[in-house]
Amino acid sequence: MKRRRFIIPEQMRRLLLHLLNLAWIVIVLAPVVWMFITSVLPIALLMKVPPVLDFSQMSFAKYVETVKNEDFQRSFVNSVVVAVGTSVISVTGGAMGAYAIARYKFRGKQSLLLLLLGTQMAPGIIMVIPSFLLLKAMHLLDTYAGLILVHVAFLSPVVIWLLYGFFRDIPLSLERAARMDGCTRLQALRLVVAPLSVNGLAASAIYCFISTWASFLFPLVLALRKTLTLPIVISGFTVMYDLDFTKGARYGVLVALPVILITLLAQKYVIKGITEGAVKQ
Repeated sequence: MKRRRFIIPEQMRRLLLHLLNLAWIVIVLAPVVWMFITSVLPIALLMKVPPVLDFSQMSFAKYVETVKNEDFQRSFVNSVVVAVGTSVISVTGGAMGAYAIARYKFRGKQSLLLLLLGTQMAPGIIMVIPSFLLLKAMHLLDTYAGLILVHVAFLSPVVIWLLYGFFRDIPLSLERAARMDGCTRLQALRLVVAPLSVNGLAASAIYCFISTWASFLFPLVLALRKTLTLPIVISGFTVMYDLDFTKGARYGVLVALPVILITLLAQKYVIKGITEGAVKQ
């Protein structure tokens, strides 16, 4: 006697899929929503058991005070300078490196790509002490240049890997036509290859910006006083027996806001950059 197979109707499968997606969205957004609630409600209400969510007592006045705070402004500028500088240098240098690997034939190309990928398998903690000693010898500790240099070294391999897939898929005939019109290799890269790889360049820049913006380990060790970034300042709110929850939550919202806005505005570039730039063997 044959056993009958249980077949789930198509509508039921779609419903289950939507429920799973909804559950995942709730899990992802719940900490963010709670962080925002913590930043606008009095801590006395939140410390009760269970917490009292009286939204009539919401106040954004503390946000104004936080934005006007000199420590916040200084650390915000530091984070912007380091993140933007890292993104620009990583994408510019990574594009040149990826273009050279994609266009030139040489022995060990695949080994070089695997070596670049292997650098990402090592935890960042093993780079901290060598980076500290190197920057100290170069007198770059607690400087923008030092922080940017370390982040560029850590992120450039990923940029090269991502852009290599884009550059390799661009027909050589387009570059030959540009060379015949008098363009140099660098001009062909800037005028022909880069515009056709705008999705990959944008995705790489956003990845570098977000990674540097949220970086904690390198600034913790390499930024002593003048170049402290926002994640390091937030960690300073924790003391031995106390934690300023509302202040930490306000800083957390303000730190996450630029990343959320950038991701929403450039999400199409991120999706296309990840899907189109895969390295095909």
